[in-house]
Order: sequence, then C-alpha cells, then structure tokens
Amino acid sequence: MFTLENTLLGYIVDGLRWCGDAGSSEINYKSCPDWREECFNNSVSVFWNAVSKRFAEDACGVVHVVLNGSLIKAFDEKSTFGRVEIRNLHPQKVHTLQAWVMHSIGGTASISCSSSSIFNLKTIINERNITFTCQDNYRPLKFLQCVKDPEHSSCTSEI
Repeated sequence: MFTLENTLLGYIVDGLRWCGDAGSSEINYKSCPDWREECFNNSVSVFWNAVSKRFAEDACGVVHVVLNGSLIKAFDEKSTFGRVEIRNLHPQKVHTLQAWVMHSIGGTASISCSSSSIFNLKTIINERNITFTCQDNYRPLKFLQCVKDPEHSSCTSEI
C-alpha cells in the first residue's frame, strides 16, 4: 500500500509551491494564494487533481483509505479524495473500498465509522457499485502510529 506522496513524482513535488506573478515572468515562491480558498485552478491544484485522477483510475481490487477520526469531518467531499479520487475509481476494477478511521495519538476520538461523514462516503461508494467496509482504529495502523511516539500512554496500554 502506498500514497501518491510515496511515489517518486509525488515525493518530489509534495509541499512544492510554484506561483506566477502578474507583474513578472518569474516564479513567485513566497506568496502563493491558498489553493483551497483563493485559487482553485492554480498549478499545484491542477497537478494534484490530474495525478489523483490517474491514481484512482489505475486502482484495482481492494482500495484502502485511512481517514482522520480526530477531525470534525473524517470524510470531506471537497477534499481531493472526495472530489477526484472516489469519483474516478472504476467499479469494474475496484470491488471494495476499505476505510480505516484512525484517531491521533492523544487526540480526541470525535469520528467513528458510524458518523455522518463516513455514512456520506459509504453512500457515494455504494452508489458506484463498490462495496464499502469501515473499521475504527485498525490495530496494525495503531502500531505504526506508536512507532513515532512509543512512550505515549495509549501505546503502552494497548500494545
């Protein structure tokens, strides 16, 4: 399993910002507009949307997604995942979307598989004729979280 950021191209461009400057032919590295609120069609967004679309189109079998259960909404239809990736999964190639709702170590557990945002995701996936399954705090992923903070009380008491 891997994410786009773990591919060679994704690793190279992750976090990279390149913006034009109306008064110059130079690239402006310092003051890019917020791509989520100010400029939807900037070069960074266009790049990630195109790569995300291709990534989803090439997916097959069981697709896994990790969602942050410590956020107010674990699934956001306006995210790249919600707008681009799930809309471009091919039901002929992808038979199941397995969601793992994970909570940040020491964070609040505000969202679970039974929350409304996860229900929205399930509805979209089922409408696309893809089976949806969900699991809260998938234990193997908890191990990975604890690698970064092995002394945290939730790691020493659960593992």
